[in-house]
Amino acid sequence: MVCQPVRIALLLGAITAVAVSPARAQDIKAVPAAAAPSPCTRTIQVRECVPETYTKKVVTYKRVCKTEEYDACKWQCTTECREHTVCVVKRIPVKEMVTKKVCKTITVNEERIVQKTCYKNVEEVVNHKRLVELGHWECKARQPLLGGILHNSCNTGCGTSCGTCDPCARTHKVWVYCPKYECCPAKVCKRVCYKEPVKVCVPVCKRVEENVTCEVCTYKCVQEKVVVKCNVPVLKKVSYKATRTVSCCVPVESEVTCTRYVTRCVTREVPYSPCDSCSRWFNFGGLFHNNGGCCR
Repeated sequence: MVCQPVRIALLLGAITAVAVSPARAQDIKAVPAAAAPSPCTRTIQVRECVPETYTKKVVTYKRVCKTEEYDACKWQCTTECREHTVCVVKRIPVKEMVTKKVCKTITVNEERIVQKTCYKNVEEVVNHKRLVELGHWECKARQPLLGGILHNSCNTGCGTSCGTCDPCARTHKVWVYCPKYECCPAKVCKRVCYKEPVKVCVPVCKRVEENVTCEVCTYKCVQEKVVVKCNVPVLKKVSYKATRTVSCCVPVESEVTCTRYVTRCVTREVPYSPCDSCSRWFNFGGLFHNNGGCCR
C-alpha cells in the first residue's frame, strides 16, 4: 500500500528522464548472469519541506501611562440665609365672669341627747376578816448529843405534867404560827357612777354649697403667622480642573525573524540492486521493477 504512490511518482520521473536524456538508461551497467548481484545507486528527485528564515516588520501595542487634565465637578455645602413663614400658636389671657359653686362652713345649734356621768352614794354590807388567834406554843424534844452519852440524868425534864415529854429527853418551847380569822359584817358607804340622758344644745358645723360669681383669668390660643430668618445648608455644584493618570496603548514597530517551511525538489542518491529477470525494465527507469515479486 505504501509502495503504490512511490511507483507512480517514479514512473512519471522515468518518462521525463527518457524524454530529456535518452542515454540515462545506459548508465546502468548490466549485471553478468553468472556473477552475484552487487549494490548500485540511482538518482531520484524528492519533494521535501525545507525551513526558510525571513525578516518582517511587526506592529505591537505597548501600554503607557500618561497624565492628563480633565474638567471635574464637586458638590460643596454652603450656608444661605432664607426667610420662611411659620405658623405660631400664642396664648392670650382673657378675663371672664364665671358663676361657680363654693362650699362654706356654717355653725348651727342643735339639740341632742347626751349621756351625762353622775355619781351617788350607796350603802353596802361588807364582810371583814378579824384576827382571833395568831398562833400557840408547843413543846419539842431536842435530840441528845452523841446518842445521849453526854446526857446527865433522867431527872431533867420540862418540869410540867403534860405527859408527852420524855423524862429522859431535854425539851424546849417552840412558837407555831397558825392565824385564825372570823367574819364580821359591816355597813360601808360606796360612791357609784351611772349615766343619765340629758338634752343639750350643741353647736354643729355644716358645709353648705352656694353660687358665687367671680372673675376668672383664662387663656385663649390664637394662631399667628410669623416670618422667620434662618441659615439653611445648600449644596452647590462647583467645576474645577483635575489631573489623572491614564493608561493607553501606543503602537511600536519592530523587526522579527520568522521561520517558514517551503516545498522544494531535492536530488538524492538511493541504493538500488536489479536482478536478471527484470533487467528489461531498466529502459523505463526501473519503474515496474519488483512488480513480479522477484526482487523482494
